[in-house]
Amino acid sequence: MKKISLLFTTVLFFLSGMLNCSCQKEDPQKEVIATIEGTWTLTQATAAYRLGPKKDKEKTPINDRTLRSIFGSVTFTFEENGVLNVGGNDACHYEVSEDGKSLTMVLKGQNLPIDNIQLPCDILELTDKRMELGLSANEVVSIIIKYITTIDLSFLPIDATVSLIFTR
Repeated sequence: MKKISLLFTTVLFFLSGMLNCSCQKEDPQKEVIATIEGTWTLTQATAAYRLGPKKDKEKTPINDRTLRSIFGSVTFTFEENGVLNVGGNDACHYEVSEDGKSLTMVLKGQNLPIDNIQLPCDILELTDKRMELGLSANEVVSIIIKYITTIDLSFLPIDATVSLIFTR
């Protein structure tokens, strides 16, 4: 009887340990960072905006030549230490939200007319081979206008978004 009791106790002990390990939640931030880290190619960008009384947004693809003139390169490396490297040059820092649903690019430096610009991007899709980031133009325009005029216009309903698609 002692052997059966000991065996039963041992089995319960191991089962409870296995259940504890299998029920632990994964950290979404760490998972997203691990997937993002590495070199990506910006393969497509689309600006979507609404003009006047139109109900639908107009989607305008941005060609490779324009992408290179905006970013200087189409090769983006998200480094382990939170630095975003574009075309071999450190461009900014990036941070992933705790829930793993957004990525914020943080531009800091003495060479910038505006210090500590934060560009929050929604992570619309993320796999090992493809990443899509969405950025509201309202936030970008508000930052620039606030710098130039010192007036915060973030309440204005500027209806434009940018989609950046990266592949490996």
